[in-house]
Amino acid sequence: MPDESLPPVPLEVLWLIRLSSMMVPSEQRAKWRQHWENGAAHWWAFLCERNEEPARAKEKLLAYANGAARDAWRQRFGDEEVRTRVGKILGHPAFCLGALAVLLLAVGVLTGGFAGTRAAIAPPPLEAPENVATISQQFSGFGKITGVPPATFVMWQSCPLPEVAGLATYKSQRFEFGQEGKPHRTIDGMHVSPEFFDVLGVKAAIGRTFRREDLAGPIPVVLSYRSWQQDFDSDPSVLNRVVTLDGQSAVIVGVMPKSFWFLTYGTRFWTVLPPSPLPLVPPRDWRRRFIGVVIRIAPGAPVEAAERALQAVARGNRVPWSGSAAQVRLIKDNSGPSLYVGGAGLLLALLMLIASVIIPKGRFSIRAVTASPLRQTRSYWLFFLAKTALLLGTLTLIWVERTYGPRGALFGFTLGWVFLLFCLAAALLSILDQRRRCPVCLHRLSLPVSLGTWASALLDPASTELLCERGHGTLTVPETQTSATGPERWTAMDESWRELFTR
Repeated sequence: MPDESLPPVPLEVLWLIRLSSMMVPSEQRAKWRQHWENGAAHWWAFLCERNEEPARAKEKLLAYANGAARDAWRQRFGDEEVRTRVGKILGHPAFCLGALAVLLLAVGVLTGGFAGTRAAIAPPPLEAPENVATISQQFSGFGKITGVPPATFVMWQSCPLPEVAGLATYKSQRFEFGQEGKPHRTIDGMHVSPEFFDVLGVKAAIGRTFRREDLAGPIPVVLSYRSWQQDFDSDPSVLNRVVTLDGQSAVIVGVMPKSFWFLTYGTRFWTVLPPSPLPLVPPRDWRRRFIGVVIRIAPGAPVEAAERALQAVARGNRVPWSGSAAQVRLIKDNSGPSLYVGGAGLLLALLMLIASVIIPKGRFSIRAVTASPLRQTRSYWLFFLAKTALLLGTLTLIWVERTYGPRGALFGFTLGWVFLLFCLAAALLSILDQRRRCPVCLHRLSLPVSLGTWASALLDPASTELLCERGHGTLTVPETQTSATGPERWTAMDESWRELFTR
């Protein structure tokens, strides 16, 4: 026995051996565990007697415990290679659907329960949203810019128009936000003019929104409902609490309703713009010289009339991109992804999937693999439908979450086409995966066997035969494409072959 005066075997080594013993069959588990624990004790005593460095001795003992884990695996699964075992697990239909479901769940968690998608579906929580619009300008070679120069907005304010019932400005920005007892964080917010919420036609759920006199007092902050819940634990006494924005003190004056959002669901709070929106030093990036403008169109006034009136006033501002090309766009059309490109991607993917099911032959035909009527392979088609729906559904939700909210024209256009290509790739991936599955048990086919010869493409063309490990049949895949080679062919096996296969 090992000397009791020696230090005990490291606990992590013993626990690794004990956890590994759970893989050993129950009738052998006690004897197996005693064997490896005794071996660990003798090995530890030998290392200590040699005066081995403690770190080096523990490293060697952990290697011994890893050997115990590998032996436990062999006791449970035999001498089969781990890669083969993992391949069987990955090829299982339940693993495929489960992995896609976990991916969809992960997207939901990371996006706050698909907050952007829910905001896109819900109607804008504004008073008479059909009269609320934003201003953008289209520049040749530069794309569309949301906003106008600050000087143009000042001109619009000084020239009341009968077609416009109200004007306000906004500017998205990332702030360093701090509160007492918590570390500072960088979050998304908006600078807005005091009349911003009045133009939108929305009131605070707690406290108030901005007033004109806020420009002369402490910096006011209005929280989003989401920020109130997550950052302040839904504290009803949050009003008048002091926070910091980019190192400056600010006071919380209100919390917006739960359903309120403006252009993007990710805005955590709003604060007022400085008294004058004119920048003291123009930024180097000419796009940052613009401020967003939201307007409320007078009841009964056409959008086109408000647009012409604003353009006429803007022509008096003698600066480049003065706002004379301003375009009025209703708020309900100003957020969210491009449905045309996204719908085209889903439609093309759907047509590809339908063609693979209907066409009897071809490199991307699933009917050529099964060679059976649809009614006899119901589970095969249901699995194909569920797998594809999960894959395309996850892609669609990711796309909506990433493109919802204010964006440049080039950004939205690019993401739309990226989504289209991903839809086609997802449909193709689903088809290719389905073509290598057994029509009966839905497991991936394996055990490839080469047949024929490459030297005789006419008499004995080369092909590969894939086998269902449960003995349901074989799939012959031609390796050459000539007039002598046929399509992929599924050959079902009768019951007499099943006993040769292990499950």
